[in-house]
Order: sequence, then C-alpha cells, then structure tokens
Amino acid sequence: KAGRGRHQSDADRASCGIGMLKGDGKRALIVDDEAPIRNLLAILLQREGYQVHLASNGIEAVEEWRRTHFDVVIADYRMPELDGVRLALLGRMLWPETPVILLSGEVAFSAEWVREVGTYACLPKPFATEELLDLVGRAVTGATGERSSLACLGSSQ
Repeated sequence: KAGRGRHQSDADRASCGIGMLKGDGKRALIVDDEAPIRNLLAILLQREGYQVHLASNGIEAVEEWRRTHFDVVIADYRMPELDGVRLALLGRMLWPETPVILLSGEVAFSAEWVREVGTYACLPKPFATEELLDLVGRAVTGATGERSSLACLGSSQ
C-alpha cells in the first residue's frame, strides 16, 4: 500500500558522487487512483531524495496523513471516494502548514480558485518532469512569495 523511499545518509550520497539531493529527508505523500502515475511520481521524487508515501484515494491519504507529518502532498484532482479538492480542503483545515499540489488532466485552474481551495498550486497533466520537481521543491522550502505565480501553471485564467 505505502511505498517507502530508500533512505541514504549524506555520507552514502557523497561516496556515490550524488551530493545533496533537493528532497533530502522531506516527506511527500502521493495520492492518485492510477497506479502507473503514482509509481512514476514516486520514482521521480525518490530519485530527488524524497521519502515517498503512497495512497490510492483521498481516504487512504487522510489515514496516512494522520500517522505521518508530510512536507508536501501531491494529489490527483479526480479520484473515487474523496477527490483531490476535498482532500485539499480537509488538509487546509487539519494540516494548514502542509502544501498541497493538485494534478489534473481535464481541468484548467484559475488563480482565484486555487487560492479559495487553499492548494499551493495546480499542475495540468501532462507535465514536464522538471516543472513538477521545481514546484515540489518550492513547496517544501516554503517559497510562498511566489505562490500566486505558481498557482496556475499551464492553466487559463
């Protein structure tokens, strides 16, 4: 159910020539009802040094979120049982310090909507790997000053 990222010490990374990774020690929760997308996102974030946890819907995500503090949550917009919007709204109430990034293959997001829901940002599918990793990196480092410009990546306003 939940996939854990490989944990390496700084010394291990340095000895392998990897150096410090962007996600060093940060925890990411990936929520998507499509296993191939969940797994792809997990691989991308693990390669950047994130500790990755997985959930296949919003209800599993809430259960996981209750057990573990996350530095960022990445959720699909449309899922069964509890969709990404409701998850983001719940997250804003219960864990307001945790940024939530929504992904969608069918919805264009306006900056106003993103602010109302309380997500850090919304990213349309398909997305460039670098775009996602940059967005996640900014979210976990608390780059809130740029939040409004990040809110609607690729969307019509």
